[in-house]
Amino acid sequence: MSRRPSYWYIEDYKPHRKGYVPLLIVLFFFFLWLFWDSSVIQTGKNHWNHAWENFQKNWDFLDDTLGGNIGNGDDTGIGLDADGDGVPDSRDTFPRDPEESLDTDGDGIGNNADSDLDGDGIPNSSDPDDDNDGVPDSDDVFPTNPYETQDSDGDGVGNNIDSDSDGDGIPNTTDEDDDNDGVPDSHDAFPRDPEESLDTDGDGIGNNADSDLDGDGVPNNADGDDDNDGVPDLEDDFPANPTETQDTDGDGIGNNTDPDIDGDGIPNNADPDLDGDGILNHQDADTDGDGIPNSADSDDDADGVPDSDDAFPADPTETQDTDGDGIGNNADSDLDGDGVPNSSDPDDDNDGVLDFRDAFPVNPEEQSDLDGDGIGDNTDSDLDSDGISNSTDRDDDNDGVPDSDDAFPADPTETQDSDGDGIGNNADSDLDGDGVPNHLDSDDDNDGVPDLEDDFPANPTETQDTDGDGIGNNTDPDIDGDGIPNERDDDSDGDGILNDADSDMDGDKIPDTEDDDVLEDDSGVIAKTKKFFQDKIDALTNAFEEKNKQLENQIESATRAAEDAKKELETWRDSTTEKLKQAGEHLGDIKEGAHQVGEGIENINQGTSGLSNLLE
Repeated sequence: MSRRPSYWYIEDYKPHRKGYVPLLIVLFFFFLWLFWDSSVIQTGKNHWNHAWENFQKNWDFLDDTLGGNIGNGDDTGIGLDADGDGVPDSRDTFPRDPEESLDTDGDGIGNNADSDLDGDGIPNSSDPDDDNDGVPDSDDVFPTNPYETQDSDGDGVGNNIDSDSDGDGIPNTTDEDDDNDGVPDSHDAFPRDPEESLDTDGDGIGNNADSDLDGDGVPNNADGDDDNDGVPDLEDDFPANPTETQDTDGDGIGNNTDPDIDGDGIPNNADPDLDGDGILNHQDADTDGDGIPNSADSDDDADGVPDSDDAFPADPTETQDTDGDGIGNNADSDLDGDGVPNSSDPDDDNDGVLDFRDAFPVNPEEQSDLDGDGIGDNTDSDLDSDGISNSTDRDDDNDGVPDSDDAFPADPTETQDSDGDGIGNNADSDLDGDGVPNHLDSDDDNDGVPDLEDDFPANPTETQDTDGDGIGNNTDPDIDGDGIPNERDDDSDGDGILNDADSDMDGDKIPDTEDDDVLEDDSGVIAKTKKFFQDKIDALTNAFEEKNKQLENQIESATRAAEDAKKELETWRDSTTEKLKQAGEHLGDIKEGAHQVGEGIENINQGTSGLSNLLE
C-alpha cells in the first residue's frame, strides 16, 4: 500500500507553518463576515437606494422650479435629462431612452417606433393626422406630438411649453406679444400663433385661414362684406377685421388700436394733429366727437353708414337724398320731388312700386327684401338667406321656379311676364299688353281661350289642368293624376272611358273626329312623346339592321377565309403525302443497297478465310 503524497500531511510543511497560519485566519474571518453580515449589506443597499430616489425627486423638483435648465444632460441620471435627449425627465415618458420621449396613445411603444401614433387603427403612413390633435400633419410642426402644433421661433420647442415663444429673449410671462406678430397678446385671439390674431366669428379658426370670416354662411369669395362690419370690403382697409376699417398711416394697424394714427411718431394722446393734415385738432372738424378728425374718420357722423355712401356724412339723422334737393329723406316732405307730398304720394321714391308694396318706400334703388334681413334684394348677395350665394344658387328667391325659367329670379311673388313689360303677371293690370285692363279683358293672357274657360288665365302657355295639381296639361307628365305617365295611360283624360271607346280621348272638348291632336290637350305633349320614342325605335332598328349587315359581311369574309384555308390545307396534305411516298421508295432502295453491301462483305470474309487456309 503506497503512502499518500507528503502534501497530505501538515507536518510535511513544518518549515512553512508560520507563513500559512495568518492566511488561514484571514480566510476564516472573511467567510464568517460574508455569511453573517449579508443582511446588513442588503439593508445598506436599501438605505442607499432610498436616499438616491429622494435625491432624484428633490433634484427634479428644484430643476422644474428653476425652469428646467440645471440638468447636466449626462447619462448618470443625476441631471433633469437623464438620457440626454433634450426632453426633461419630468416630461419624458421614457426618461432612460434617448430615442423616445412620447407615447401618444399610451400603448407602451414610443412615438418614434410606433406605426400608429394615435392608436386610431390607421397607420401613420395613411393617417392625415398622426397625433390626432385636430391639425393635419401637413400644417403641424409636431405631427407626432398631440400637445404641440407650432414652433413660432423655430427653436424645436413647441409654443405650448416654450417659455419664449417668439425667441426674442423676453419670457412669455413678461412679453406683451408672445408670438411677435405685432398684435399685443391682450388683443390677440391666438397669442402663440404669429399667423393669426383674429377670429371674427368665434369658430376657433383664425381669420387668415377661415373661408367664412363672419360665419354668415356666405363664403368670403362671394361675400361683399367679409367681416360683416357694415363697410364693403372694397372700402375696408381691414376686410377681415370687424373692429377696424381704416389705416390712415398705412402701418398695418387699424386706427381704432393704432397708438399713432398718422405715423408721425407722436402718440395720439399727445398729437396736436392726429390726422397729419396740417390742421390742429382743435381747428379740425370732428363731427361725432370720437377723437378722430373727420379727415381720418370713415364715418364722420357715426350713423353706421360710411361717408362714401352717406349723402349727409356730417348729419347722423340723414343718409339719403332721393330727389337730390339737398333735403334728407327723413325730413323731406316730397321725397321724389314730383310735387306730390309724401302723405298723398302713393310712390314716395318714384321707383314705380307703390309704397304699400315697397319694402324701401324712400329708397328708389330698392323695393323688396325677400329674406327680411334689412338688405334690399338688389344689393343682397343671398336673397333667400339659404346660405347659398346668389351666384351659385339655382333658385335665388326660393319660389320653386329655377332662375333660368323665372322672369323675376329675385321676386318670390312673380315668375312670369307675359307681355314683357317688366311687370310680373301677378301684379300686371294688363297681362297681355293689349291695352285692355284685365278686369275688362275676356282673355287676359291673349291665348285664344276665354278667361272663364281658362284654368290659367294669366299664362298664355297653359289653358287646362285636368287633375287640378297646379301643373298645366301642356307640361304635366300625368295629365289625369292617376300615377300613370301620359304615354302609357289607357285613359288619357281620366274620364273613365278608355281611349279606344272615348270620342274625346284627351278631354279637350273637341271630338276626336275634328281633333287634329286626339291624344293631347292641344299641347302636342303625347304626340311629341310618341314621336320621341318612335324616333328612338327607328334609330335602334336602323342601328340593328346596320349591325346585322356588318355581321353578315364578317361571317361571309370568315367563311371565305375558312374555305381558302381548307384548300391550302388540302394542297399541303397532298404534297406531303407525295413526298412521304417518294421518301418511302428511296428508303427501299437504301435498304436494298445495304443488303447488297452486306453480302459483299460476307464474300470478302469468306475469301479472306480461304486465303488464310492456303497460306497455312
